[in-house]
Amino acid sequence: MATKKGRKKSTARPAKRKRAAAKPRAAAPRGFATRSGTVAAASAVSVLCKPDEDKAATLLRVSRGETIRYEVSFQGAQGTFAIVDQHGTVILSNQDAAVAPGQYVRDWPRPGDNVKVPDDLNHTLGMHFIAATAYAYRATRLSSTGATLEKLKNCTYQRGSQTDSFFDPLRVFTA
Repeated sequence: MATKKGRKKSTARPAKRKRAAAKPRAAAPRGFATRSGTVAAASAVSVLCKPDEDKAATLLRVSRGETIRYEVSFQGAQGTFAIVDQHGTVILSNQDAAVAPGQYVRDWPRPGDNVKVPDDLNHTLGMHFIAATAYAYRATRLSSTGATLEKLKNCTYQRGSQTDSFFDPLRVFTA
């Protein structure tokens, strides 16, 4: 086939590029699965979650008295974290009273919390690893009697460096 300038145009296909071999992942401890989440650029946070205990969303029947129990603990000198909704309301943070050294617990909603029914909320745990080496996060949906209805989150987060931060969202539909 000739081109406008009289040179022949090649009909050969370009060579396919080979993919680089994937780096093998470290195996997760028994009973945990690895996952990646929303991570700050160049972050090296390792995330381990129990299978079926890393939900993206849940339906919370506030009208029936259901609550979510949030539990956050950390290892290291100081934890810097907060669970915040999309409106900026802080649900739990390291500024709250600890139930034990390095352990924080809160049931949401509490009497007096302004909760719309129905609503579509995003509760996001944000954590910084400035003075903490690891975090554990559990979120459990409870009945009005305190019985466990669903385990939503059971994850641990290990820092790669002191500048790491990590954000783990949980969408909550209220009814």
